[in-house]
Amino acid sequence: MNLYIFGAGASKASQDGLNDAKNIPPLVNELFDKQYYPYAKLIHLPKENLESYKHSMNSQPLEKWLTNWWEGIKDINEPLVKSAEKTDFGKLTFYIWWVLQNISNSYTTNNLYRKFLIKLKSRKESPKIITFNYDTLLDKALNEVFGAMFHGTLDTYTKQNYIKAHGSVNWFLEKRNGEIIIGPEMGSSRRVRFDIASSQMFNGSELSIENIHVIEPSHKDLMNFDFISHHRFHNDYFYPVILLPLTSKLYTFFTYFNERVISEGKKLISLANDIYMIGYSAQDEIITKEFLPNAPKGTKLHVIALKDANEIMDKVLEKNKNLIKGLTYYNGFSDFIEQF
Repeated sequence: MNLYIFGAGASKASQDGLNDAKNIPPLVNELFDKQYYPYAKLIHLPKENLESYKHSMNSQPLEKWLTNWWEGIKDINEPLVKSAEKTDFGKLTFYIWWVLQNISNSYTTNNLYRKFLIKLKSRKESPKIITFNYDTLLDKALNEVFGAMFHGTLDTYTKQNYIKAHGSVNWFLEKRNGEIIIGPEMGSSRRVRFDIASSQMFNGSELSIENIHVIEPSHKDLMNFDFISHHRFHNDYFYPVILLPLTSKLYTFFTYFNERVISEGKKLISLANDIYMIGYSAQDEIITKEFLPNAPKGTKLHVIALKDANEIMDKVLEKNKNLIKGLTYYNGFSDFIEQF
């Protein structure tokens, strides 16, 4: 069985040819680039914050910088400062959600995911996929090419052998019991809702995904900024199921995520004979510590990237002795589709 693992590089490459830079998915270290500032403004995140984040990262990988920030919060003794830091984390989550949701809305039939899936279909191969991307570009391509429908529950993903290991922009949770209710005095203010949701998200108890809302990726409501006050969330607000790119993810904060998503990914990877890693730099621990150890001994690893393809291959094989070296593609996603 072939298993395909997609990272941010695949989504970025899939939108090649679009003229508007803000519709091209960012690599992790590009999340704070200027073309995405308009999205920050809408969810009430000052661009100065993004500039500050980019400056403080310096040359660190975002995953490492973000992990240090998150782990440092627990050592803060001043309650108001700790709460403010967690609120900033909430703002960042909503920012990433809004960036990738808008990028998802720019999907076209020229998308490379669609071309890749057409190639699989012509080979009479049904896709088995793990993605670390939040966007729904691949979801939409799966719908177009294979008729896959994703709505209602997470089962609509796992039953179709499609695992989104970091969450997705079309997955949502309602506020916790006892949290702030939007009263009449707040009216229809979307900005207030984003502020409240950002402040509440990480300042409360763990969030359970047992009652997750999965919205069909092409649903018109997802294209509307007013979705924050949708009636399915009782006209209050929601929390997007976006697990920020830390080196080790927030799986314990989103309870049941391991059981409902990660365990299904492990089952899928245990059946693989060949693993194709496409546009994924393997900077975090989830791939090398959680997923790949479940691959059968002797499974071939193939890496599709650019100039760093060999480096990625060596790094993954060093940590996962059950895998053996397969093919290395240096010319990216598009060239791989042509050759495959």
